[in-house]
Amino acid sequence: SGTTFLLGSYNNGGEGKLIGNIDEVKVWNQARTEAEIRSDGGVAVIPTATPTPTLTLTPIPSGTPIPTLTPTPTTGAASGLVAYWKMEEGSGGTLFDSSGNNHTLTIDGTPNWSSNLPPTSISDTQSFLFDGATFARLTNSSDNSFFDFTTGLTLEAWIKTTNTNDPGIVSKWTSGNGYMMFITGGANGKIENNFAGGTQVSGNTKVNDGNWHYVAITWDGSQRAVYIDGILDATPLLWNTSPTNSGTTFLL
Repeated sequence: SGTTFLLGSYNNGGEGKLIGNIDEVKVWNQARTEAEIRSDGGVAVIPTATPTPTLTLTPIPSGTPIPTLTPTPTTGAASGLVAYWKMEEGSGGTLFDSSGNNHTLTIDGTPNWSSNLPPTSISDTQSFLFDGATFARLTNSSDNSFFDFTTGLTLEAWIKTTNTNDPGIVSKWTSGNGYMMFITGGANGKIENNFAGGTQVSGNTKVNDGNWHYVAITWDGSQRAVYIDGILDATPLLWNTSPTNSGTTFLL
């Protein structure tokens, strides 16, 4: 018990502190598809060329009224979205949740804001620079229960780093309990999908190369996967056991 949901670290902030930028973090209580992950991050994908279709004009019968289009009503937070930290504040030590669920984060350490931005189509003016001493935790500790997942999850974020000390990106992990998305250390530099009691699922693409990457891990209740820049980056691992530890704390 006692583990916290964090950004930029794990083990309650005692291990794996990130040196690098994080932006546009999203947490879902379901597994997102490859196409949805690309959309979530505003990731540019070079389309396959397709032939221009031949336009066939069909005349409108005389006296037939043209129907009026009814707009689709705007709804609240996207279905399954638990939290969305845009990192747009630009000052102070609070990261506000744009999902509508009010899961505010507080920076532990000195806040460092940056105008270094990822190549996303999402409107973006700021990112947060973790300096190896800072991390973010939920402002209200009671919110940690919203980050216990039993049927599925997706963790997503834009990152830019050259860190080689097994840094955490998003975690709710302490002493082998919970789950986390982190970067394996040394020259490896791959994203890991780590669950309590399970084999780590490692990506194939090095992401600690100093470039921006959109990274994601998913679990749909039966298998776990890693996505890099909107593309499946590792063979999914069959896994039907929930990573939830109700006492652990969510961290960035």
